Amino acid sequence: MKIRMFTVVLTGLIMLVSCGKKTDQVVTEVNGVTVCNNSAVPSAPEFGYEFTEDGVISFSDGQNNELRNFRQPTAVIEDRDGNIYVAGSMIARVLKFSPDYKFISSFGGKGVGPGEFRGGPASLTYFGGNILATCWNTTETNIYDTEGKFIKKIPPKISSGFSGQLPFNGRMLMNTESRKADDTEVILTTSIALIDSNFENIERTIYSKDTRTSMRVFRVSDMYVRYAAGKDMLYVGDVSEDSYKIFGYDKDFNKVTEIRKKYRSEIEPDSMAAVYMFNPDNLGGSFYRKFKTPAKNRTLKYKAINNMYVDANGRLWVVSPTNNKKDQEGLSVDIFENGVYLNTIRLPFIKSKDFSFVYSELFMRGGKLFYVDQDNQCIRVYKYREKGI
Repeated sequence: MKIRMFTVVLTGLIMLVSCGKKTDQVVTEVNGVTVCNNSAVPSAPEFGYEFTEDGVISFSDGQNNELRNFRQPTAVIEDRDGNIYVAGSMIARVLKFSPDYKFISSFGGKGVGPGEFRGGPASLTYFGGNILATCWNTTETNIYDTEGKFIKKIPPKISSGFSGQLPFNGRMLMNTESRKADDTEVILTTSIALIDSNFENIERTIYSKDTRTSMRVFRVSDMYVRYAAGKDMLYVGDVSEDSYKIFGYDKDFNKVTEIRKKYRSEIEPDSMAAVYMFNPDNLGGSFYRKFKTPAKNRTLKYKAINNMYVDANGRLWVVSPTNNKKDQEGLSVDIFENGVYLNTIRLPFIKSKDFSFVYSELFMRGGKLFYVDQDNQCIRVYKYREKGI
């Protein structure tokens, strides 16, 4: 296997910043919450990562194998043994690969029987030794063991949103959503909730946000809340057009940190942008291209937070469209440590700039990055290490 190595090139001005020290950065404490107001100047302009391509998982093995071949994967996870699971949403199956990226098995399937999907798995989570797979069609979640044996289905009364589930400190969190009519519009309530051990009830709502449609249309990224977890901190990103507002929660789910970083909004000029339009007579809806909806002449802005990750050392990665233009190669990611903006790095191997849609093409699992390379019909796996510390 051919191994490729490259280094992320970083630029910026030096400014000594620490969220816990007296510096140029504005840090305040409000009701016990540390608020870090970051400027656009990186505090560690030499900090970056070196990436090494470690392997490739092809969408197809070159044979007509319905149990192995997939397309447009929507999630990638690892179990404790390093086995890899891919959400084959278009074939309604979860595919299992070995730590050296060889196909082992797949499970699920299209249908209404035990362990099957009416649509397909949109998100995957590894929790308690099991695999949780949420269906994009019904928002129901199937639970399997790591061999693909179906265990149970999470009741549909807990409707999973696009950001799926996330384990943190031995507990399960879920992005939930509900909808209600508001005159001629629709209000979507998106929450991050703590689920009980039986996956049957919501114990506690950690975060919640209401968003109202305009002309019964949402920009797709308005419909979900991104969140990420490290060993000691849970991060929830608030949707905004002009700044980051990321809330940090400790292991007891107390809000202890708020990370802010202003930036210049970018207008989305593409009429092909994906939006979600609700039906005129009910709360159902579907995805459409903007030019096919009443919002075709509406100005849409890129939101501040499109995705978040926590790396193996607890640093927060925030994907923003600020520096990500469609005519530029690579993906810009802002890196934070303890609330402090360290630097903006560029992932040169990522090509997509479709910030209007919900599914990510980048997944971080421990010390690896999984990139869905649609152009070459494969998932590329990269290991990373820090440099310039």
